[in-house]
Amino acid sequence: MAKEDISSASSIDTASGNDSCVFCRILHGTSPGEILFSDEEVFCIRDIRPASTYHILVIPKQHLPDSSRLRRDQLPLLTRMEQSGLQTVQQLGGSVEEDEVIMGFHWPPFCTQSHLHLHVISPKRQMSDEVICSSEVHTVPEEYDTNNLNKTRFLLNLSCLENQYSNHKNSCIDKDGDLDVSRRDIRYNLAVTICHSNSSPLSLAGLQVWNGSIIMCDYLLSNPISIQEHVVLELGSGTGLTSVTAAHLASVVFATDNSAPVLCLLDWKRGICPPLEDQSPLKEFVFNASQIELLAKSDVILACDTIYDTEGVEDFIYCIYKLISDTLMSRNVKLYLSLEKRINFSISTLSACSGPYDVLFLRLEELRNKLSQVIITWDRIKLEHIQNIEYERNEYLQLWIISFEKID
Repeated sequence: MAKEDISSASSIDTASGNDSCVFCRILHGTSPGEILFSDEEVFCIRDIRPASTYHILVIPKQHLPDSSRLRRDQLPLLTRMEQSGLQTVQQLGGSVEEDEVIMGFHWPPFCTQSHLHLHVISPKRQMSDEVICSSEVHTVPEEYDTNNLNKTRFLLNLSCLENQYSNHKNSCIDKDGDLDVSRRDIRYNLAVTICHSNSSPLSLAGLQVWNGSIIMCDYLLSNPISIQEHVVLELGSGTGLTSVTAAHLASVVFATDNSAPVLCLLDWKRGICPPLEDQSPLKEFVFNASQIELLAKSDVILACDTIYDTEGVEDFIYCIYKLISDTLMSRNVKLYLSLEKRINFSISTLSACSGPYDVLFLRLEELRNKLSQVIITWDRIKLEHIQNIEYERNEYLQLWIISFEKID
């Protein structure tokens, strides 16, 4: 098939389209957008939120909904999309070397546009801090602060605690001869205002509220016994919504993060080594010696949306390994892990896969073999009958319990 120069992009064929689709409207000239390349099958435009210097979207002129509906007989179209994207990047001046280019499709429900499109990004080395990600948690903020962050009010239903505080040991008989049971005054609805961003560079993803955090809060409010009377350590706390919720249920909660500038840092690559008060200028955000001693008694770990890239999975598993083998070695531990199984589509195999998700369970199997004195099991928690918070769910939003039981 003959290659076409970018200058020929003005010749656009009419194709079946959808008036509600922004890509179809750009193709037909009813919405603004610069078409960089066009032939009888596909056209190319720039991504409005480029992840690197060259970020091209390759779009079939026929309105195809998404990658989940592709058929094997459409492989020639996908090959043409790949060729057109690389050609366009090259003619714009970008590198098309294999180690410099990333190409991929979104997999539903993680699609901002319901028209199939291929992302072609170059150079890969410039992506680290420039990739903009969005949690897709749509909130109605009450206000914006001076740093242009949102302030959103979350209403948490604490009715699960209604009958948790009957104190029979201190009960007595009133003047009428009835049992007088003292109760702790509980506010059954708790309003929590979280300062967060709706989108951010990947390195600051912790500034957003993610669905994994909301589903974890939902589960804890429905099953408070899972953390009551426990010392809880949260990894990757981010904005702190889960830790704040857990703090109304557990004995003690430690909110930590690997890199975000919001909370106490816990280095996933070196294990549990938070700085002491005299080692950091931000003394209000670090642990003192007695708190570190208490942290070592944690028997519940929470982790929300920490599984989103392969490197992060490796660091996360290593952190768990260090916690279980060093710091928490004398106790049984339960890890509650929420995640969104993010799917990528492979052009070469015409199949969907989730690299970080697959690596997670591969590394857990390896960890099971490595920690011979620990029985490690994991199960997916069923959530069909749990929903106390209003938010969108899908089959890819999951909650797992991973148990670490010491062998005597």
